[in-house]
Amino acid sequence: MSSVEDAKKYFNETVKDQGKKVKEFKEKARKTKKAVEEARKEVFDGKQYKDIKVEKQIYRRGSGRRMQYIEFYTLADFQQPNPYVKSLFWYDERTKRIVEAVMRDRKTNHLMHGPYKEYRGETLVKEGFYYLGAQDGRWVTYDQDFILLDKVTYEKGFLADAEITYYDSDSSKIKEVTPILYGEKTGDYYAFHEGGTLATEGHYDRGVKVGQWIEYYETGNRRKKVTRYGKDCYDEAEPIVLYEYSPEGKMTFEHESVKRL
Repeated sequence: MSSVEDAKKYFNETVKDQGKKVKEFKEKARKTKKAVEEARKEVFDGKQYKDIKVEKQIYRRGSGRRMQYIEFYTLADFQQPNPYVKSLFWYDERTKRIVEAVMRDRKTNHLMHGPYKEYRGETLVKEGFYYLGAQDGRWVTYDQDFILLDKVTYEKGFLADAEITYYDSDSSKIKEVTPILYGEKTGDYYAFHEGGTLATEGHYDRGVKVGQWIEYYETGNRRKKVTRYGKDCYDEAEPIVLYEYSPEGKMTFEHESVKRL
């Protein structure tokens, strides 16, 4: 060092550099701690799934290689599911069946929540997860020889790669859910009014609208229009408006092809 000024400069730069390293170390430690906490949440202990208490259920039917055995979990205490999810799964205690419905009698039906595993004999044929009644995480289907047939990933009821748009900046009011599977529009499509009620529902097959598409008034429970498209993406049939309704629920139009049925 040739002067006091050089010594001061060296000291200040060293302290500054050490301070930066300490700050970076603390930030890295914070992120590591957060990652560990998130990983712990994902570990299923049989009592809670994603911090929500569950109860184990077992369904068994038949015997031997034809036996159907399902191990799954339901909510221990009811929690309101996401109102935007239109495909929910319940366990019906009376019939001992898993049913798909937006709403069921909560006295005898419980929302699916947690891991799901289905066997044929001793062979695993399907596995996945539910979150408040909606399919969640990776769902995998196998054949009797445990060969992979299908694999789909969900995010709390919607396809993981779905394109979701919102009315608001904090992403609380969903405007549109466009299903994307393997890079193409495939699956159930939903559009919502700003108040949260269903505006349109339909299905895509490889980028093509198929089946019936239904439009609703802002009440969400009264149909506005029903349009029929082809059976699949290869069907080149022109779309046909089957029905139209007034806001009061009165049918104002019915296509000739329907009248003849």
